[in-house]
Amino acid sequence: MDIMIDLDMQNNALKRREVKFTVTQDSSTVSKADMLAELCKKLSASPDSSIIVRIDQQFGERKSTGIIHIYQDKGTMEKTEPKHVMRRSGKLPDEGPKPEEKQQVQEPKAEKKKGGDKGDKGKDKAEQAPAPESK
Repeated sequence: MDIMIDLDMQNNALKRREVKFTVTQDSSTVSKADMLAELCKKLSASPDSSIIVRIDQQFGERKSTGIIHIYQDKGTMEKTEPKHVMRRSGKLPDEGPKPEEKQQVQEPKAEKKKGGDKGDKGKDKAEQAPAPESK
């Protein structure tokens, strides 16, 4: 695995370092955990306070591009990063469906009236006038 740093900048407003990188894999696609470990080694950062936000890979290529955010401490990372990004990266446990969603009961649908022609709207067949007889 070969890692190349494309852009390294400090974001003082969010108290993090933002790094864009390109990874060239030797054989198969590298797992996110392995990529995080290698990036942290190269950037002298702690894996506990770093998170890979995005990885893009084109079909058939052995090259990936991505973004990693490096924080000074884990607490700042947990306050700043969105929950779904934290779950996707394995930093937060995955929450199952909420109890309300599990026990949703569907109400029975209102039955449609089976009717005849358009002129018969709202009338039952018993209430309809008999058809005139032809001679």
